[in-house]
Amino acid sequence: MFIICIVDLLSGAVSFLIFIDDLAKVLENNGIIAKIFADEVKLYLEISTADDCDKLQKGLDVIAGWACEWQLISVDKCSTLTVGSCSVRYRYVVADSELPCKTHCKDLGITMSSNLSPSQHIGEITAYRRSNCILKCFAPRDNDLYVRAFVVYVRPILECNSIVWSPWLKQDIDQIEKVQRRFTKKD
Repeated sequence: MFIICIVDLLSGAVSFLIFIDDLAKVLENNGIIAKIFADEVKLYLEISTADDCDKLQKGLDVIAGWACEWQLISVDKCSTLTVGSCSVRYRYVVADSELPCKTHCKDLGITMSSNLSPSQHIGEITAYRRSNCILKCFAPRDNDLYVRAFVVYVRPILECNSIVWSPWLKQDIDQIEKVQRRFTKKD
């Protein structure tokens, strides 16, 4: 079972990259796996005992202290995601605010769930009504225009990071393919 803590920091372009460099080094010294991209820090730790929970909390305390010093934390956007079953219950705190434990969270445009199923993400990306908007917005019935619009505005959403959330359930695959089938059947 892994706990992923997502800490969202307020940022400002290049200067932020200079500030964040020392944070990664501090977290490495505490034995916590940290992934930093843009203005988000993700802490990963396999939790098997209460001591592991304390270790993760210490990592969060390090981030909170660092972020308070630089005035860069947005506690409202912070949360935890438990991947797998959890026998140890723990309340994680950042800057005197308890972090909510979510069943899913959005990370770099991909909705990750606690069971690592892509179904919720697929539901969100296929719920976009862009293909219907394309059919309604363009008055001329030029098929080449429709195909180009679909390729430019719809397919990138359906294919974005698909290597990460690649569906394996037939219902998920059918749901993705249904978007294109519906679009090509419209006149």
